[in-house]
Amino acid sequence: NAGADFVLALTNLTRELTTDEEKIVATVTEFLCGNAVNVIPTHGSLRGTLRAVSELRRDRLHAMMHDICGRISIEHNLEVTLTISEGYPAVVSDPDFVMEFEEVIAREGLAGMLQEMDRPSMVIEDFSYFLQRWPGTMVYVGAAVGEDPAFNHSAEALFDEDSMRTSFALFRALAPAASAN
Repeated sequence: NAGADFVLALTNLTRELTTDEEKIVATVTEFLCGNAVNVIPTHGSLRGTLRAVSELRRDRLHAMMHDICGRISIEHNLEVTLTISEGYPAVVSDPDFVMEFEEVIAREGLAGMLQEMDRPSMVIEDFSYFLQRWPGTMVYVGAAVGEDPAFNHSAEALFDEDSMRTSFALFRALAPAASAN
């Protein structure tokens, strides 16, 4: 029951903290409790993933999760431990590099293919470490197939192989500019 209370509280917290401008991801992805159908478990563990675009919003999420755990500990008269491991930082593109990228896109006649995202993506991406060290931008190449495409990491995902031509054209166009930096 304590684990279920935590999952529900985290779901509500995510809704509370998410705004039109900034989404929060806080999801329990693993819930382990007990090992027999006729024995009340004495231990349980939950694991999951957290994502926020800003440090301020991430800090607030962490603090409120600690509050939830304190409340559940008291309500259920049990010991609750919350451990948060820092994961990948947010992917933040360099504004000057984005402008340069858009200029190259226009010069190559691909400007009509460019579509700016209306809000940040909430993917976990190790490219964020690269962008902390060097100026750059993360670009998605539209390769989805069908009216209702599966997510990239789904076993049902299909990709339009012709989209690779766009990727190669972008790479060739950007290579001279990247080597200059």
